[in-house]
Amino acid sequence: YSGDHTRLVVAQQQNDLALDPAQGGSPARQVALKEALLHAHFEEARNLSDPDVLTEIATSVGLDEEAVRDVLKNDTYAD
Repeated sequence: YSGDHTRLVVAQQQNDLALDPAQGGSPARQVALKEALLHAHFEEARNLSDPDVLTEIATSVGLDEEAVRDVLKNDTYAD
């Protein structure tokens, strides 16, 4: 897979986490995460393949750091 495909898969996983009520997710949090990811990618040219960058972005919209790292490490929500 290309780097772009990998970034899309990881972004989808983060998106699913943002919706998961068990993780404090909500539709509003999902929108905030989407906007933060788009801003980071297109306006700041940040590397969305970097787990630390993704964690920073996800926690900036209120997602739990441990949950985010778990998603990235274990492919939670990968289906």
